[in-house]
Amino acid sequence: EFRIYDLTLGIIEMGAYKTADDIIDSIGPMLEEFGLEKSKILSITTDNGSNVKLAVIRLSARLSVSNPIANIFCTAHTLQLSVEAGLEVARNLLTKCKALISLLSGEKKRKQLREAQFRIGILKANIVDLERPIKWLTNDLENSNNNNHHYNGVNIRDKLLSNKEFNIVWALVKLLCPFDKATEILSGSNYATLSIMVSTIEELVYRLNNTNSDFSIVNK
Repeated sequence: EFRIYDLTLGIIEMGAYKTADDIIDSIGPMLEEFGLEKSKILSITTDNGSNVKLAVIRLSARLSVSNPIANIFCTAHTLQLSVEAGLEVARNLLTKCKALISLLSGEKKRKQLREAQFRIGILKANIVDLERPIKWLTNDLENSNNNNHHYNGVNIRDKLLSNKEFNIVWALVKLLCPFDKATEILSGSNYATLSIMVSTIEELVYRLNNTNSDFSIVNK
C-alpha cells in the first residue's frame, strides 16, 4: 500500500535577502545530519523566487547526482500570483474595501453583522452567503443618524461602497471561489497533488469561461 509521509526535518531562520548559496549552505548540513542519500532526492518543491530556483540547480550540481533534481513549482503559489496580477485592475476598489473592513472590525459592528445573519437564518455562513446580511448592515449605516457612525473622526458612511462597487466585489468573490478551492486542494500534504495539477487548472479555465456552471472536474 502506497502511503505519503510528510516529515519536517528542521526549521531554519534566514535573512530577508537570502541568496541561492545561503539556501544551499543551510540545506547541506541537514542532509548530512539525517544521513539522506543524495540519490534519494528526486525533486524539490519551491515557490517561483529566482533565488530558490537557482538554489535547486546549484544543489543538484553540488551533490553530483546522476539525474538533475527536478524543481517542481508550487501550483498554489503560482495561482496566488496569477490572482494578484488579475486583481491589479481593481486595486483602487480593493483598497477601499480594506479600509472599510478596518473601520468595521470593531466588536459593535461585528455584533451587528452577526445579528443580521440571525435575522435571515444564516448561522454558519461562507463568504458568498453573507451578501444579504452585509447589504442589510450597510443599509442600516446609510439610513441611521450621522453621529452614531464615527470612528476616530471618520464618518463610516463616507467609506461605504456604492451599489455598483458592491456588485463588482460580489462578482469577484464568486469568480475567485474556485481559485480558493483549488488552492486548498493543491496545498494538501497527505495525498499526491502533482497528478491533479492539470485537471485542476482545466477546471479553473472551464469555470472562468462558464461562471454559472457547477460542473466540477476535481472531486476533493
